[in-house]
Amino acid sequence: MTPEILPMHLLALLAAPADAVIAVRGDGWVEVVPAGRARGVVVYSRERLLADAVALTPDELAALADRLTERAEVTLAA
Repeated sequence: MTPEILPMHLLALLAAPADAVIAVRGDGWVEVVPAGRARGVVVYSRERLLADAVALTPDELAALADRLTERAEVTLAA
């Protein structure tokens, strides 16, 4: 399964606890979980999302999700 990080993952990250992360498991499954429960490669954190001051327009969320998906694919392929 190829991972796909979607804008909804970023929105879920905003509403998640402070230690939440987006993690991609080896099987391609993407999840938003507390950092201590991540069962894969962490590709983004709530802390980083807030620090990056991501604008929440739909186009910008989609572009960020695409960049994170590409990063996850490269990491899982290594």
